[in-house]
Amino acid sequence: MTIAISTTGNGWDSPIDERFGRARGFFLIDENSNETRYLDNAENVEAAHGAGPAAARVLANAGVGVLLTGRVGPKAGDALKAAGIRVVSVPGGQTNRDTWNAYLRVATNHF
Repeated sequence: MTIAISTTGNGWDSPIDERFGRARGFFLIDENSNETRYLDNAENVEAAHGAGPAAARVLANAGVGVLLTGRVGPKAGDALKAAGIRVVSVPGGQTNRDTWNAYLRVATNHF
C-alpha cells in the first residue's frame, strides 16, 4: 500500500505540512518496498476554492491508501472517503521521518 504524508518538501527530513489541500506536496512511501517519491501539489496551493477535493484526486490517481496529515476540510474529507483513502490525523512540528515512524509504531502496535 502507498502511504502519503502532506509535506513542505521532498525528503525524509522535510517538515510536514499540516494543511492537506494546500500542502506544497505529498511524500509517498510504498509500505512494502519503502521506496519513496514526491507528488507536487503546486496547482492547488493557490487555488481559489476546491483545493482539498482536487488534492484528493491527485492522491487517488497515485494509488494512495492512507493519508497522514493535520487538517482536512469537510469537502476534502468526503472526497478522500469516496476514494477509499483512510485519513490519519498527525500533530504538526514533525518531519516526514518522525511522522512515518509514529505511523509504523501505531500500525504495528509497538508503542
